[in-house]
Amino acid sequence: MIRHLLLLALIPFAVACAGREPADFAGKEPRLLPEQFFAGPTRGWGMIEDRFGGVLSQFTVELNGRWDGQALILDEDFVYDSGRTQKRQWSLVKTGPATYEGRAADVPGVAIGTIAGNTFNLRYPLEIPRGEGTLTVDVDDWLFLQPGGVAINRAALSKFGVGVGEITLFIQRPAAK
Repeated sequence: MIRHLLLLALIPFAVACAGREPADFAGKEPRLLPEQFFAGPTRGWGMIEDRFGGVLSQFTVELNGRWDGQALILDEDFVYDSGRTQKRQWSLVKTGPATYEGRAADVPGVAIGTIAGNTFNLRYPLEIPRGEGTLTVDVDDWLFLQPGGVAINRAALSKFGVGVGEITLFIQRPAAK
């Protein structure tokens, strides 16, 4: 009986781990290539939610990317509704036709990226400010390019496999002049 209860208790964790994979989006259009989408300036609007869906913060982000032939260098400048600002610079190296490795100052280790169809998935540890120190969470970051050039970004944050928050971000290229 106890074994059956234990198995039932583990089902939600097994289901959560069996989520989407980049290959699920292989045929979706428009095709997303991060080095093309993020070339030059883009702008985003987003929010951070806690694990219960409460909005912790809203923000805007100005992004500027450049492709050097091997890596996408992506500068991000965040402004939060609290007035706090944050800068991050990503270096996303293309390691294969559909794979990337990313690095940033607040990413201990390496981010692993995969593209398929209209989707870019990036998984990485992230150090986030907490009190006087930082807390490292795991990020499962998904970018979905939509017709018209808008991208929807959804990132799930977890610690020890337990969801602790989500980030939703809409990214748009500036209108052509």
